[in-house]
Amino acid sequence: MRIALSLLSLLLLAPRVSSADAILVTQSDESRITYGTFNAVHYGLSSFTSMRMYRDGIQQPLDWHNVGTSFKTVSGPLLQQTLETNSAGEIIGSIYLYEASVFVMEFNIHNSVTDETRDGFFVAPIIRPIRVAATEKSIEEPPEIPDDDSVEIFYRLGPGLFDDSIASAFGIRRRTAGGDVFDPYLTFGTGDPTTSERTAWEGAPTVTIRVPEPASLILLGSACLGLVARRRRAQRRPS
Repeated sequence: MRIALSLLSLLLLAPRVSSADAILVTQSDESRITYGTFNAVHYGLSSFTSMRMYRDGIQQPLDWHNVGTSFKTVSGPLLQQTLETNSAGEIIGSIYLYEASVFVMEFNIHNSVTDETRDGFFVAPIIRPIRVAATEKSIEEPPEIPDDDSVEIFYRLGPGLFDDSIASAFGIRRRTAGGDVFDPYLTFGTGDPTTSERTAWEGAPTVTIRVPEPASLILLGSACLGLVARRRRAQRRPS
């Protein structure tokens, strides 16, 4: 229910700032995916490194570390499948585009200084189609080499919302300006372009979230107020 209400508030109160000063990045060394002709399900399993925060390109110290943080993204239906071939006409790759959906990340973090543990979430709509690209193994290659079928997935996040407990832990605003999820190292792929459900695992997804700094919002608001004031003064001048 809390996540559903958060999505509703995002639609009504999405940030209007195009630039962001704070960037949060975290990466897991374990993930998996199921995909095919119906939809795609992307799992970021609870092996995430500590969050890294950058302001103006400079990494900031954080005492909070991921313990059980994870995510699960379920796409909408398949929109398009495109096959890539080589000069001999062999299929060497498949690109799947899925209808965008919602990204939800469940945080479980621990403070190494205070020994405090917090749970919370981050939710954001996915904008544009979710893209899954599979490198197809040649039929001439021996079947005992399973890791030639590699898979990558990419999707872009719209304005999102952090749970208050997580935002306050990181010292950031709850509302975000966007971000993306990229997992280029999924291996041991199964199936082929005609398979209805395929899998791959042992990935390393990177989650990047951009957060507007309060100063950016204040400057934007001041500029807008100044513009309105100038227009009013101009309208009052005698012709």
